[in-house]
Amino acid sequence: MSAEVTASENEPQHIPKDKVSSDVSKTVQEAQHLISFVANQGVIKMDDQALEVIIRSKYLLEEDKWTVEAEIEFWAMLDKVTEQINPVTIQSLKSIVPEDGDLRSDGKKTRRTPATMAVIFYRCLALICMVLLLTAQIYWVIGADLKSNLQDIFDQRNKANLDLEQVKAIKNELNQKVKNPQELKIEANLVILNQRLDANYELLLSWNRIWQILLGKEQFQGKVTEYVQFKHTTLINSLTESLATAKNETLKVQTDEQIKDEKLRHALDIARNKMFLTELSAEFTLRALQVYLLPLLYGLLGATTFVLRTLSSEIKNLTFTRDSTIRYGLRLSLGALAGMAIGWFLKPDEINFVSSLSPLAIAFLVGYNVDIMFTLMDRLIENLTKKFKSTKKEEVTCKYQPQSK
Repeated sequence: MSAEVTASENEPQHIPKDKVSSDVSKTVQEAQHLISFVANQGVIKMDDQALEVIIRSKYLLEEDKWTVEAEIEFWAMLDKVTEQINPVTIQSLKSIVPEDGDLRSDGKKTRRTPATMAVIFYRCLALICMVLLLTAQIYWVIGADLKSNLQDIFDQRNKANLDLEQVKAIKNELNQKVKNPQELKIEANLVILNQRLDANYELLLSWNRIWQILLGKEQFQGKVTEYVQFKHTTLINSLTESLATAKNETLKVQTDEQIKDEKLRHALDIARNKMFLTELSAEFTLRALQVYLLPLLYGLLGATTFVLRTLSSEIKNLTFTRDSTIRYGLRLSLGALAGMAIGWFLKPDEINFVSSLSPLAIAFLVGYNVDIMFTLMDRLIENLTKKFKSTKKEEVTCKYQPQSK
């Protein structure tokens, strides 16, 4: 009788299935996935004892024969296997390799793995970023060229007008009535310049209209100040009264010409105001694109490129996990901020493609490797701190240094 009691006491006590920790049950199932991967890869020679323990643990759990000793042995052998396949983990395998439940009878996947979803998401993000970047870059280049051309043509037209006035002055001194070849050449050049100016001005208006529509703004309307408008109205009213009371035909003709000249001058003031508003708004828009938006997009594209490269490497090495997406999200934010920080060092008055190519390329590189920028910033802050402390120490030393009599 005592022998039977001793035997029953030495038998391991089975833990009911509903008492087994959910973490244990989940890990036992995941361990089978790990064994399947190691067996299919054929790169690692798994220990026979570890293989036996892990497989037996599954059936012990299913047959409700789980014991404390079996759990201890299972964890020990699982730790041994995971150490062999490091850095691959159970979580990374679940994120990359589809499980048996994810496959149909024909071998096709019924749902995407987290790694597949991450690849699709970041590929779409890279595509969207490239489209936005190309759109902003093309829009910026067109606006910069139009504004530059408009300014050049405006300067050329002013110079041509001065040359024409000089030629006319010389012709008047010589009492010449017929236009000379030089005068005809300048007038023909002025016609071409005016046509080019109008064409560039219309295109710049359309260019500005794009961002005005995006921001819900109305198109610019040429206006003058209240004082100029009041002065114009008063002069027109005065000339109109003079024209009505004039009895001399010659005086009427002169007054009528004055009214026409004043209306023409006022219309020219309004047109110039609209042109200057268009140029000024285009300059502000170009600066905003150059200093903020383009560097930010270049930095974001660089960060996206880094994420895609890292994601490809992690999937290849089977080290991708769900936590990787958190790191990738932070990397994108840091890349965009780093690119915009580079944009702060751009010169706002540089509005040509060649001069700003290098800073934008730097924004891309910094977005790709943000560690470089933050390392440089840390060193800069450290140097400034040392210099400040050294200066402060020198001031204190000079303040308390005894003066010689």
